[in-house]
Amino acid sequence: MMEKKTKKRILSEKVTMNAINNLFLAKKKKSLNQTRLIAELGLSSIFILRSLLVEDEEILLENHTLISLLAFTSESDPWTTASCLDFSNRLISLHQAQFLRHDFIKETILSSLIRPLFVASRPKTITPSGYVAISSNTPREPYDFNAWNVKSKPWRLDTCYAITVLFWVVRHIPQEEVTTAFHLIMPPLLILLDSPNAPIQLKGLQMLDKFVQKLTPKLLEQTGLGSVIEDAIHPIFLYLPPITPLTESATLLPAAYKALFTLLEVRFPFPTKSNLGDKDKDVQKQKLNSLTRLLRHSIIPAYTHTSHSSKSDPIIHKIILDQIPPLVSALGIYCVVHLNALIPLVEDVLLDPFAGANPSLVVAALKALKEIIIHAWPRLGDERRRIEVIRMLVSGWEKLQEETIDSIENPKKDVLEEFKIVGKLFVKGVTKAGEAKNLSSDLKPLFEADKSLREVLSMSDN
Repeated sequence: MMEKKTKKRILSEKVTMNAINNLFLAKKKKSLNQTRLIAELGLSSIFILRSLLVEDEEILLENHTLISLLAFTSESDPWTTASCLDFSNRLISLHQAQFLRHDFIKETILSSLIRPLFVASRPKTITPSGYVAISSNTPREPYDFNAWNVKSKPWRLDTCYAITVLFWVVRHIPQEEVTTAFHLIMPPLLILLDSPNAPIQLKGLQMLDKFVQKLTPKLLEQTGLGSVIEDAIHPIFLYLPPITPLTESATLLPAAYKALFTLLEVRFPFPTKSNLGDKDKDVQKQKLNSLTRLLRHSIIPAYTHTSHSSKSDPIIHKIILDQIPPLVSALGIYCVVHLNALIPLVEDVLLDPFAGANPSLVVAALKALKEIIIHAWPRLGDERRRIEVIRMLVSGWEKLQEETIDSIENPKKDVLEEFKIVGKLFVKGVTKAGEAKNLSSDLKPLFEADKSLREVLSMSDN
């Protein structure tokens, strides 16, 4: 009898909670629709009034009106409709000179609007002037359970449009003003990266990617911001399932990798002189250290985790493999040092007996292998490496060919073509390394067993 009463009470509580939740969602939807309607009416009214004025006369809008227009410049914001975005962009184009004024961007937006909103949660890694702070041996602070406290972080809820306004500034601030305004932009960006909310982190990464492109190697070196930004991005590389939801991980990881590669390109530009000085050599050493850190502390642990996790997903595998080509390209010939780490990542996919179930993942692995061959071909002539690559190509080719042999139109046929491209490149690389005779000996028994392998590893064209 008591068990029945308990079950009834639990069921009643669930029904009540569902009803409350549905009521909350309904009110939220109604409030959002009202906000959108008010925004459309307001923006359309401004546009109509603006069209009634004489075009020959200089028309200046109030600063608060300009900021209101900037709040509707992102289609990803829930309060911005297609109409709002259209009206806002048209009005901004009419007053572009006013929006790009130095005093409006630096004083009105960055100093008066953005800085007060973020000052309470300023990152401790940089000083108020935008320079790297003196490192401390104090342990990392525990999780901030007041992360959604409106009083300390009003930009998260109360003034959430400020992020959209900041994004506009990052995209449109003139290059010559970056050196005098970077200290007002970097703290908010670092705070966004440290947010517990995935959509906010994503916007922070996207803004960082845009803003870093406007910085110079000299500024990054003098301020120490290069290492600060790198340290801020790295934790996001380990936002992996099942701890991080798949949808969040699949959006954050590509943005984080893109932002870091952009930073490395700006921070460590390719040397223009053939004879490197001591300073240039030091810069290249720092670049190699950063790339090595990315491989050893982010890419390999992330891939290993997803491979061993029971809830691993091919999407995450592909995202990680997609980073190998730009990484190897940036390393250049120095990638030979990391072959012991890089080859197993590709092997894991191409030797998988079920690889054919994910053609896009196989293509990602082949592109990674292709980049490795391009830059590490002198070492791939060694017997060990040579056999490893042959094994991968033969195994992957055989499995996919079996699945596509009876199909006329199959997307996997494109994967087979990719195998042919990588195979020919490998043969050319080994031949150039002076190991053509040994390669021919390795391939002869394989060709006798399966003539189709000549399509992949034929030496007749070399």
